[in-house]
Amino acid sequence: MIKEHFFLGVGAGEWKVWLPNYGLDGLRRTLDCTVVFSRAHNDYLQVWSELGVFGFAAFLGIIAIGIKSAFTQLFKDEKLNSFLLLGLSGVLIYATISFFDFPKERIEANIAFGIFLAIISSLSLMPNKSFPIKPILISGFSVLILLFASYFAWTRYENETNLRLAMTSKDKGN
Repeated sequence: MIKEHFFLGVGAGEWKVWLPNYGLDGLRRTLDCTVVFSRAHNDYLQVWSELGVFGFAAFLGIIAIGIKSAFTQLFKDEKLNSFLLLGLSGVLIYATISFFDFPKERIEANIAFGIFLAIISSLSLMPNKSFPIKPILISGFSVLILLFASYFAWTRYENETNLRLAMTSKDKGN
């Protein structure tokens, strides 16, 4: 799936819809139609297959920027080390769990990840009394991100609704 849709992916929440196009032969549990695979092996593969290389790079970029910011600031101010270590450990734990599970699909994990990134970014900016970007630009950018995320959340909701209808129809033999 990633190979064929490398740049743009198949769309947010579309992995489970596209999977049957690649064949389910040899997957014993799918042959009797009792199991439907709804996720890839981990969050990284899921993001890459659904959002393409650009979405995957953005996902990795968020994690990498958080880690780099924490490491950069960690050795500059010893008073902030405990908070930076908290934020850094949270980001590293999220990145590690993403290899084995799907924290991106759980709102609690995303909130915790956001809080850890907020801790890192606020402490990284703290020593700089004059921040070069005006708050109105940050607010505008945040609104754009919110609109973009809302669009993807809505498409994911529609896809889940369609999948539920398809599964209901399958159960009825239609």
